Amino acid sequence: MQSQALTPLDVSKAEAMDMLRSLKGHKLLAGHRGAKSVALDALANAIARLLELAADQRERIAEIDVNPIVARADCVVAVDALVAIR
Repeated sequence: MQSQALTPLDVSKAEAMDMLRSLKGHKLLAGHRGAKSVALDALANAIARLLELAADQRERIAEIDVNPIVARADCVVAVDALVAIR
């Protein structure tokens, strides 16, 4: 399912949660049709913290690619990440 949300670097946890709610697949994340909801609070926190790192280190970091992020009811895990340094 193709869905994305673009944002500036400084995003609060609340703003990250709003971004997640704006995605086409939000119902799947929120526990659609009896499935468990993923840890949305933890996922929003991970997004906000990653963007905080990118903002704090913007002079040193050229790009960050995190793919995939696995979100379950009990945890959120970045399985693989690549950080390109300037």
